[in-house]
Amino acid sequence: MVGKKILAVSDHRPCDNCGIRPGTEMIDKGPGGKEILCTRCATVREISNLRGLTPKLKVNYKVGDKLIGLGTKSEGDGKSIDLSVVQENAMQIIAGTPLDIKEDERTHPHYVSILKFDANNASRVYKRTLTIGLFLDTSFSMDYSVKVGFSETLKELINAKGPGRETDQLDPGEELALRILIGVLYLGGDEGLILLPAVVSIPFATRFLENVSRLSNFKFKSGVVIVKPKHPVQFAITGAGTVMEEAKLTKEPVPKRDRSTKEEASENSLGIMFASSGLITDETVETTAKNYSEILRLKNDLGFMEEVIRKALNSKNNSLLRDVANLYGEIIEREPGDLTKRAKETIKVLEDVTSVYVQNRNRLHLIAYMVKERAKTQDESIRDLLTLLLKEVANSPDLRGVIPLLDALFVVKTLRSGMS
Repeated sequence: MVGKKILAVSDHRPCDNCGIRPGTEMIDKGPGGKEILCTRCATVREISNLRGLTPKLKVNYKVGDKLIGLGTKSEGDGKSIDLSVVQENAMQIIAGTPLDIKEDERTHPHYVSILKFDANNASRVYKRTLTIGLFLDTSFSMDYSVKVGFSETLKELINAKGPGRETDQLDPGEELALRILIGVLYLGGDEGLILLPAVVSIPFATRFLENVSRLSNFKFKSGVVIVKPKHPVQFAITGAGTVMEEAKLTKEPVPKRDRSTKEEASENSLGIMFASSGLITDETVETTAKNYSEILRLKNDLGFMEEVIRKALNSKNNSLLRDVANLYGEIIEREPGDLTKRAKETIKVLEDVTSVYVQNRNRLHLIAYMVKERAKTQDESIRDLLTLLLKEVANSPDLRGVIPLLDALFVVKTLRSGMS
């Protein structure tokens, strides 16, 4: 019966995977036995056997002049890894959990980020191409820029390395790069969708978008949603799409009557949403943005996001990817250092400030509390971070701008992924 359709006059057993459509295909599950799937889930499973996580882990990737993969620094090309365990914990692997899955996810939860990005106003540019040749040239140029920008950013992450480990293990920067590579769902044209470890998601996304924008001369909007590995990924992807659309940042909006002849001047932007519990969907994103509109901006320029991480880690390096690789090294080796301590302290301060707003919903009281905390703290990096948030208000018209407090908290909480 393996691979054969099951025909019956009576009601069919529901698909073991989706539980909605009738199961008609009996599939060999491996050591675990067999399962009955509907035609759609069976097709997805067939494609996954060629393009899913396990095939991606069985190969080595050449990035620049370096090879990374399970077989790069050890014998067996990954054969020593129990692939059945890997299949059952696919999202945990992408999130940054060690491949041997020895740690308890309840005490050291790694989070996974969903990054979705799209070029601003690309369709309008394509519409203005006069010939098919010019259209193809513009389209291929954009596709090439996206792929080269991705490759360049991966090289930077691999070269960041992080603290050295045993000779048969990948360096932390290489570990993170491998997980990003296996988490690519699609990448090309003027858009992309990537699953990647939360701890590196913001520095990687900002650097990647900067590289692509430089190569293509386009500006991009992007959205990052951070969830637990067992969160239904299809809902997280729709949530990331909603965050991306909300994140579009324009310099000077063009009046509606002029939009047919003029384009809005846009900037590279990144919105972020963090879900430590509950389900995140496009509806919950919209509700959260509405309920916390005074402290959640979403329309963040890349420089602001990078500066938040720089202040949080008290970074003195030019490369945030190097700092994050070092932090990830501390996390997976269970050897908390200065970076781990810095991340936890910053999260604690921002959570305290956020709770003040949640308790009374008074914007002016929040600003006063932030000013008081800035004057009271002896930590220069915390003081600089609070100053950065207050400047966003001070530089806004009539001092009525959004205080991007939740945005900063979400960014810093990505750094805690995998910590106890």
